[in-house]
Amino acid sequence: MSKRVVVWGTGFVGKLVIAEIVKHPLFELVGVGVSNPPRWVATSATSAG
Repeated sequence: MSKRVVVWGTGFVGKLVIAEIVKHPLFELVGVGVSNPPRWVATSATSAG
Protein backbone atom coordinates (compact mmCIF):
# COMPACT_ATOMS: atom_id res chain seq x y z
CA MET A 1 0.00 0.00 0.00
CA SER A 2 1.56 3.28 -1.11
CA LYS A 3 1.52 6.54 0.81
CA ARG A 4 -0.28 9.31 -1.05
CA VAL A 5 1.82 12.50 -1.11
CA VAL A 6 1.17 16.12 -2.02
CA VAL A 7 4.12 18.45 -2.61
CA TRP A 8 3.70 22.18 -2.05
CA GLY A 9 6.25 24.14 -4.03
CA THR A 10 8.24 23.42 -7.17
CA GLY A 11 11.41 25.31 -6.45
CA PHE A 12 14.84 23.73 -6.31
CA VAL A 13 14.05 21.38 -3.41
CA GLY A 14 10.49 20.69 -4.56
CA LYS A 15 11.70 19.44 -7.94
CA LEU A 16 14.16 17.08 -6.24
CA VAL A 17 11.47 15.79 -3.90
CA ILE A 18 9.01 15.21 -6.75
CA ALA A 19 11.63 13.25 -8.71
CA GLU A 20 12.31 10.97 -5.73
CA ILE A 21 8.62 10.45 -4.93
CA VAL A 22 7.89 9.42 -8.52
CA LYS A 23 10.75 6.88 -8.48
CA HIS A 24 9.92 5.35 -5.08
CA PRO A 25 7.47 2.44 -5.12
CA LEU A 26 6.07 3.20 -1.65
CA PHE A 27 4.88 6.71 -2.57
CA GLU A 28 2.22 8.00 -4.93
CA LEU A 29 2.30 11.65 -6.01
CA VAL A 30 -1.33 12.79 -5.96
CA GLY A 31 -0.93 16.55 -6.14
CA VAL A 32 1.36 19.52 -6.44
CA GLY A 33 0.58 22.95 -5.03
CA VAL A 34 2.07 26.00 -6.68
CA SER A 35 1.74 29.75 -6.43
CA ASN A 36 2.71 30.35 -10.08
CA PRO A 37 0.87 27.88 -12.39
CA PRO A 38 2.65 28.94 -15.64
CA ARG A 39 5.99 28.14 -14.01
CA TRP A 40 4.73 24.69 -12.97
CA VAL A 41 3.68 23.94 -16.56
CA ALA A 42 7.20 24.75 -17.77
CA THR A 43 8.80 22.78 -14.92
CA SER A 44 6.62 19.71 -15.34
CA ALA A 45 7.20 19.63 -19.10
CA THR A 46 10.97 19.56 -18.65
CA SER A 47 10.88 17.18 -15.65
CA ALA A 48 8.68 14.59 -17.34
CA GLY A 49 11.59 13.78 -19.57
